[in-house]
Amino acid sequence: MERTYQIKGWSDDRNTRINVDSKTGISAVLKIGSDRNLNKEFCEILEILKENLNNSEKYRALKTPVGYSGYYEMIFTSSEKKCILCREYSIKKRREIVIIELFEKVKGKSIQKSMIKRIKEAGGFDYDFN
Repeated sequence: MERTYQIKGWSDDRNTRINVDSKTGISAVLKIGSDRNLNKEFCEILEILKENLNNSEKYRALKTPVGYSGYYEMIFTSSEKKCILCREYSIKKRREIVIIELFEKVKGKSIQKSMIKRIKEAGGFDYDFN
């Protein structure tokens, strides 16, 4: 299924681009933006990604079912109840990161289970990176 995205930012060397899924990612960014602490941390994570730094406390690969690779989570250390699901693509030596959805922990339910379900749905998403 073809999906659209909006560009959130580029690395200085133009080798990494951060995108937001137009259908589900926009609401994630808006929710994070409405909380001062989370927004500050979100901006820090974006800078880490733009600078191509590794920081597994803030951004790490997810263990996914076989056949679903390239999924990561943005981790907010100021709120253990929230994280953002992302997917990475490599297109012609360029790293494309797509912000897919915000996950909030609900009492008695695992974020991981919800994310796995969403990953299976998002596995069919295609983006036309140009």
